[in-house]
Amino acid sequence: MEFRQLQYFVAVAEEESFSRAAEKMNVSQPSLSKAIQSIEDEYGVTLVKRTTRSFKLTDAGELIFKQGEKLIDDYEQLKDKLSELSSDYMCEIRIGIPPVLNTIMASDMLSGFSKQHPRLKLLFTEMGSKPIISNVIKGELDVGFVLLPDDCSELSVRRIMSDEIVLVVPEGHELAKYKAISIRLLKDIPLIMLDSTYQIYDNVMRAFNRAGIEANIIALSKSWDYIVELVRLSHGITILPRPILKKTQGLVAVPFIEPFSKWQIVAITKKGEYIPARVENMINYFQKIYKK
Repeated sequence: MEFRQLQYFVAVAEEESFSRAAEKMNVSQPSLSKAIQSIEDEYGVTLVKRTTRSFKLTDAGELIFKQGEKLIDDYEQLKDKLSELSSDYMCEIRIGIPPVLNTIMASDMLSGFSKQHPRLKLLFTEMGSKPIISNVIKGELDVGFVLLPDDCSELSVRRIMSDEIVLVVPEGHELAKYKAISIRLLKDIPLIMLDSTYQIYDNVMRAFNRAGIEANIIALSKSWDYIVELVRLSHGITILPRPILKKTQGLVAVPFIEPFSKWQIVAITKKGEYIPARVENMINYFQKIYKK
């Protein structure tokens, strides 16, 4: 068994999907499937029970997965320790992150990941998802954490977390009494939104179009905390990811009745480019702490 084959299998087990594992490892799905088949042929075992609707590891698969995870972790630690011996070990990661997301993830980056990698310098750039995507493709950022883009053709995408997009109203607002609301009830109601540099803006506009109504947007901003303050002062309502409200008071989150695109946060890197171990470690760190 080659080490790369082991990495492919561990990725399949973690993602519970051959297609997602292939995307994660930047390899074609046939190549990944062939690598798994090679392990099975070499040891005369079946690793995965494959059906169209379910994914389950066999006993042999569970054994290789558990031992493989440890071997890969040991390998990454070895690389880090060897890097510490080199004169150019002090490295940096250029990170693009929207302000909305930075509020949620920054403390985990600084208190968790940075403590594990004290000699890594994290360079944050706050901007909307769209300019982050552009800068990742141009090579000006090493990694971006963004809402799942519509076009991923030039990106490698790794899932980090998922949550609801909700209506946000001040306490006492007439819509605060609803346990769930139809977007059609928002017709003519003043709406304050993150501007079009954010992917969530496009998602919300599509939802209004599907409902056959026009959004009554009275203000746009790049600052989510400014929007939240305007809503708290009853100048309008907004639509934001639910996790934002964990650090706010005086506001009510109301889910939507209609199917609404999830707030799916992904890590993006440039497709086809080598991903340094330090960036890979950061992505893996966030996948583990936000895994549900």
